Amino acid sequence: MSTTAFVISLLAIVNLSIMTVFCWMKSGRQHAFLWFGFMFFATAMAILNNTTIYNGHGNILIYHISLFLNVSWGGYLILFVSDLRRPTKRLKFRYACFIPSYIYILYIIYTLIQPKAGEEILNLAQQGQMNLFSILFNVVIVFYTIVSNIVLLIREYLPAHAIHNEKPVKLKERKEILWIMLVLQLMAFTPLIFALNLEYIILYMPVFGQIFFIYIFFKLSSSSILYYNPVVQYLAESVKKQSVKYANIKLDSSKAEFIYKQITDYLESSKPYLKSEFNIKSLSEELSISSNIISMVINSKAGSNFPDYINSLRVQKATELLKENKSLKLTIEAIGFECGFNNRTSFYNAFRKHTGKLPTEYIKATKDM
Repeated sequence: MSTTAFVISLLAIVNLSIMTVFCWMKSGRQHAFLWFGFMFFATAMAILNNTTIYNGHGNILIYHISLFLNVSWGGYLILFVSDLRRPTKRLKFRYACFIPSYIYILYIIYTLIQPKAGEEILNLAQQGQMNLFSILFNVVIVFYTIVSNIVLLIREYLPAHAIHNEKPVKLKERKEILWIMLVLQLMAFTPLIFALNLEYIILYMPVFGQIFFIYIFFKLSSSSILYYNPVVQYLAESVKKQSVKYANIKLDSSKAEFIYKQITDYLESSKPYLKSEFNIKSLSEELSISSNIISMVINSKAGSNFPDYINSLRVQKATELLKENKSLKLTIEAIGFECGFNNRTSFYNAFRKHTGKLPTEYIKATKDM
């Protein structure tokens, strides 16, 4: 191994190790960086393993760590893309993605029981050869990585796997990353498969590999849409729950209009919402209509959820009482209780939401009119 190749490989190991740490530091906000960090780390260990072997200083521990990490490189890629597609607050680990690593552990145990087997691995590697097991696991690395990448790339082009309301830029970035990864893998593995120039194999990943990896790292780091956003996630989950909730309800327009009239007529005549304990369940029992149907009809006809709709009626009554308060002599809190609110905070929040003013501001405004 030439001095130039050795220096380049050493710099790549240091650089990729630093990037690994950066990725793992970022993984708290976006789990995709955890798996991306393992891609960096596996590559760094592969370069370290190759460098030590080709310089006659091979180490069985480094060899095993390198192959253990790399046999499931495809698993890291699957979880990486999965977390880019659907960022979640909780880390999800898929054990099936790491089956090759579990199998490789058995091989590690075998070389511990038979130390001569480990020595044979290193001796063959230093001569540019591999035993049957090494060939098998290197085939697994190549096959699992490339097939995983191709399958993931195909999925990105299938409409059935598109995420509802997903921003096009996010989909475009994932496709770009997967195409770059595929080109990187094909150019790295093809010479290995056909046993081409050894110097090319040694230098390719330290030079081109780390350039690709670092490019993707900064691409992800500058893309804020790839981070988990609790608010966006909550809204997405709410929409999903609403879709499931109303999935089996079939109402035509005239039926929905009839039910809405039933609801509004009852609320206008009986004014049950002026009692703080009034809720959708009590309305459902009174009208003998499913609470899910009531909720769906109010959402579609009034354009708000049930609690907001009821609070709007309570606030409307409160504005009337505030205008008449000269003769009634009630405190603002008492008016809130009269209108069905069970505490001052909920009354003030609802009043400001539906009128744009606090009760005190509303009183002042009406006096000035």
